[in-house]
Amino acid sequence: MKNAENLSGNTGQFIPLIRHGVNHVKSVSVGSQLRDIRQDVTWSKIARRYFGKSASWIYNKLNGIDGNGNEGEFTQSEKIQLREALYDFSERVRNAADSIK
Repeated sequence: MKNAENLSGNTGQFIPLIRHGVNHVKSVSVGSQLRDIRQDVTWSKIARRYFGKSASWIYNKLNGIDGNGNEGEFTQSEKIQLREALYDFSERVRNAADSIK
């Protein structure tokens, strides 16, 4: 089994770790999973278009905090909604690229 240090491109929510004969599960944040595109996407537009929320809402979620400064990840339904939003956005980008002749 690979350890967390050797995994790249993991799209799952959890990475199992085995250390000293004990099986641990480490949660990977959505923000961490999106690190490859975080600087390239206008998250405020994603928040408004797909969630009807503010820029600060999505930036807080991506950084793992809630509106009160406490820990606060995306809910499971928000993760699904974000995944669908990114699929839609990627399709729009692909269509725009395909239209260039």
